Amino acid sequence: MRLTQAPPSCVWICLAILAASSVSAQIQPAQEVLPPDQLFFDSAVQLLDFTNPTTIQGRLRLVDTVDQAIWLDWDRRLEGQSPEPKVWRKLEGDFMLLVYARNTGQFDALKGLAPGTRLELVIQSNDKGHRIILSYVDLSRPPQMPL
Repeated sequence: MRLTQAPPSCVWICLAILAASSVSAQIQPAQEVLPPDQLFFDSAVQLLDFTNPTTIQGRLRLVDTVDQAIWLDWDRRLEGQSPEPKVWRKLEGDFMLLVYARNTGQFDALKGLAPGTRLELVIQSNDKGHRIILSYVDLSRPPQMPL
């Protein structure tokens, strides 16, 4: 019996699986990720309520240069109130979220990121209903340690 080489598509699938597993290992070990069936949201309106600063995670899908915004494949939301510990809530399904850069400097930094880059963002809705990025961290980079 003669073994043949795997088609190139199999190689790409394996590489994609390895890349996804290495990114998931970057989640801080002290923060638990709960499955979607344990979400505390009563409705989609509550899920999309960003009136207070809210921490979310997802992958950069697309940069919108006209509106100085990004589209994010949103998959986690940090939940919990003091004194309870905060936990990451995994979102079930596909959620794309449009978020706007706070200013031109922030947008210039964001548009330099590659699609698929994993990000953690703190966002809040403004008076126009736009979700504004207050701060963000590129999770594909090693964490910065203070000197």
